Amino acid sequence: MNRHSIFLKLNLLFVVAIVSISIVFFIFTFIGKKHKIGLYLNDARHVMRIIKSNPPNLALILKEEGFEMIKNKEKILNNASSIVYPKSMPPFIQKRLLAKKIEILRYDSDIYFHINLPKHHYLIKNGSYPNMFRLLLFVYLTIISLMVIIYIELKRSLSPIRELEFKIKSFGDGACNIDTRSDKKDEIAAVGNQFYNAVQKINALQNTRTLFLRNMMHELKTPITKGKLSLSLMEENSESAMLEKVFHKLDTLINEMADIERISTQNIEIEKKTHRLIDIVDHAEDLLYLEEHQLAHNITDQSLACDFKLFGIAVKNLIENGIKYGRDKKVEIKVDIQSIQFINSSEPLKHEFTAYLEPFCKGELTLENQKGFGLGLYIVSEIMKIHDFSLEYRHEDGKNIFIITPS
Repeated sequence: MNRHSIFLKLNLLFVVAIVSISIVFFIFTFIGKKHKIGLYLNDARHVMRIIKSNPPNLALILKEEGFEMIKNKEKILNNASSIVYPKSMPPFIQKRLLAKKIEILRYDSDIYFHINLPKHHYLIKNGSYPNMFRLLLFVYLTIISLMVIIYIELKRSLSPIRELEFKIKSFGDGACNIDTRSDKKDEIAAVGNQFYNAVQKINALQNTRTLFLRNMMHELKTPITKGKLSLSLMEENSESAMLEKVFHKLDTLINEMADIERISTQNIEIEKKTHRLIDIVDHAEDLLYLEEHQLAHNITDQSLACDFKLFGIAVKNLIENGIKYGRDKKVEIKVDIQSIQFINSSEPLKHEFTAYLEPFCKGELTLENQKGFGLGLYIVSEIMKIHDFSLEYRHEDGKNIFIITPS
């Protein structure tokens, strides 16, 4: 069980409260019992003083003092239980009571003083004592009952947290149509309602962005198609060859944007096959119109199980980032058994690396940053997750190093 769980803390608080109240109850019960015995002893001594004064009408005097002289003593004496003097009582008081032949008896919840003198034999019923134990027990059970009711209500009020946690996790995993609304009036319901409103706004923004990208790609496809059609009717020359290459690149970029849109909306299925890494890098290089001196690598015959187009997009983005932000506008790719490293000479990142893996993160406000959408590393990270790879970063010897490794 999670030791930071609210439910665990609530259970511990409830147990501690129950134990504490029970301990207090038993302490008060013990104190009340000793206090009651003290009252019995005081009344016994008072009865002895009355008897010792030898009044002419003893029964009437005792009745006025709240006591009753019992005539039929045999049944009570045969069935009553003796109240033992507490061990904490000073020995001289115990000796005095025993010497005066006073015995305190209990019979049918009543208290009797059995006084056995040489010439007289008395059984005197004491007046009623307040039953503090019953009062304490009532208070104890009332408090415990209230605590149990409060505990159950708290558990019931907090139970939606688990469902809310599950739905938030589902939203984080890509589920868009989640409903966390509640008609209750507590704080958890308020959080659920606010989160639902936030989800609706995020979904609206996501739908707007997706619709914009799709419409933009559709609108770009039309002039590209018309341009390629017109190009096919032109005579072949150096200009038509250049235009054909431009239109081909534009068509490739549009298809890449479609892949990026599917990645960002978690709406893509990959087709893993074994491809040569040099082919993936050459494909990325073609997309970027790189000059020969801008990219260096030690790639030979290494191969990789991946989706060619998607992994090519990731490689292109890493090369493009390295050139865009590098001091010398160059990137070096180093490949070994464990990793693929993209290295460029640059200052270290200004923030935590994880911040750059968020969508639309552009880092510092510079001219280079404002040329893109801030999706480069986010797309790379998402593609790596799809392929069960991880993207890592370190800076050493004045160089930024982005590393692709198996998860």
